[in-house]
Amino acid sequence: MSSDDLEALGLLEIDDQGAGKATLYRLRLPFRNERGAPDAPQPGHLVVPEGETQHRSIRAVVCELLDARGLLDAAYDATEISDGLVGWPPTLEPAVER
Repeated sequence: MSSDDLEALGLLEIDDQGAGKATLYRLRLPFRNERGAPDAPQPGHLVVPEGETQHRSIRAVVCELLDARGLLDAAYDATEISDGLVGWPPTLEPAVER
């Protein structure tokens, strides 16, 4: 998985400091001194989107990643993948492998 994929999943923050400066990477997990703070970094799917009442499911996150990579339509065309994305319990491995 690339850093772009991790960023699309909300697991990594990438802060490009500009030309000639280092790019900063941070996993979206709180440091020890940040734990319990309301603004502590969390994986993107655990953050409740504004206007919603609950966090996104891991299934929604996988679909967003496929969509960000332009693979969502092809994934739904593959029966094994689409059944895993819409069925219960979700079987996400074929989609993640794609």
